[in-house]
Amino acid sequence: MNRLWVCHGGKKDEFVPTAVETSAMALGWDEVNEDLSAFKDKNSVLELVRKTYPDSSDGTINSWADHLYKFVTDIAAGDLIVMRCKEKKGFFIGTVEGEYYFDSGSDKFRHRRPVKWKKEPVPRDIFEQDLIKLFGARKTLSPVKKNDAYNRIRMVLETSGFFNWAPFYQAVANALLGYKNKRKELLEEIIFPLQSWMEENKAPFTSLKDTYSDESRGPLKDICPFTIMATFNRGITNENREIIAEKFAELLKVKEPLPSPFSHEGIPVVDNRNSWFFGYEKERQPSDIDTLWDVFESGIKFAESNGSDKYISAFKNSFDKAIHISGGWKLTIGLYWVRPFDFLSLDKLSRNYLKEELSISIPDKLNGTDEYWEICDKLKIKFKEKTCPVHSFPKLSLAAWFYPDPIPGHPNPAPIQTNAKNLIFYGPPGTGKTWKLNQLKKPWFQV
Repeated sequence: MNRLWVCHGGKKDEFVPTAVETSAMALGWDEVNEDLSAFKDKNSVLELVRKTYPDSSDGTINSWADHLYKFVTDIAAGDLIVMRCKEKKGFFIGTVEGEYYFDSGSDKFRHRRPVKWKKEPVPRDIFEQDLIKLFGARKTLSPVKKNDAYNRIRMVLETSGFFNWAPFYQAVANALLGYKNKRKELLEEIIFPLQSWMEENKAPFTSLKDTYSDESRGPLKDICPFTIMATFNRGITNENREIIAEKFAELLKVKEPLPSPFSHEGIPVVDNRNSWFFGYEKERQPSDIDTLWDVFESGIKFAESNGSDKYISAFKNSFDKAIHISGGWKLTIGLYWVRPFDFLSLDKLSRNYLKEELSISIPDKLNGTDEYWEICDKLKIKFKEKTCPVHSFPKLSLAAWFYPDPIPGHPNPAPIQTNAKNLIFYGPPGTGKTWKLNQLKKPWFQV
């Protein structure tokens, strides 16, 4: 059975770049200048370490020898290794590909294992807190046996590319928050210029025409942040979504680059015909857009504080008001775009997955924060179960996107349901209808 290991690339991560470049993992103790594959038992390694470091204590000698011996004998091909990368605020994940070898031509870190690393570190936010805690082991080399860690990291390794959009979306939300009290500038300097640029390039864009109280029509005088983010999260082609997102980020001066390639799987989108999160001026209350900005801001602060009690009241009050403006399901989609690791999207596909796959009951209508949190709490309990196929909100959204078929590479694939005699399959060009039809997929842009 394969295992998961945490290995540090030096006290200051000094070996991390070399590890990735040379497809290797290595331990220090370079003064132990011998090929350890010739040593057949731990005692012989122990004596070599004692001879090399005669002034060290017995406890230190035992610990160092144990590290070296495990590195040589206990790690096996197919094992997974997690290596911290403080500089990029994430973790490299690699698969062990062979036996221990001694790199006599290297100046440092001579005791090595061949490892196929994922070339970019996986952002820290991808991992659940219990795993991050396990990765914080102080030892240079540690096996991780708890919390079904191996299968969960295997899932991260196989699906992490699906979540490459998350840092960009969060950066966009952060930049957008700076315009909460500058909405006139937001419309005139960013949103309307973006619309004009889209029209010049013949790309589809959200309608910005409002119906005023006197029934006349004209440009929007105000806008909410969720409606703005919906401009690149509607049922249009993926190519056009990326064009809008990139141009919007440029105008908003977002430093986080648009990921390339961009993985759209698992991102819920709203219907083209109903992508606003508020009603026309003639229908809405004067405070509606202010309320949506409030829940946007309080949601970000709540997430950034790791759910601090300080922000619970503000979030609850604004969420309960906003839910009657946008509708509960739609509001959860918007919050998921803003902070996908902190807010559960209750789009139609996710609701179906929760009911059918995880046996979590969902009300016909979401009426407030208490109901929303009750669903989230039940789900977090499920996440802790070893048999649960998902362990975070983004992974659930991704699994729901593919359901009832498995995520590619999923260790516990769900059975394909074949009892439906008819299937209505629709969607705009470029959303992968043909491929998904072959996989018995369902429509994916539903609230």
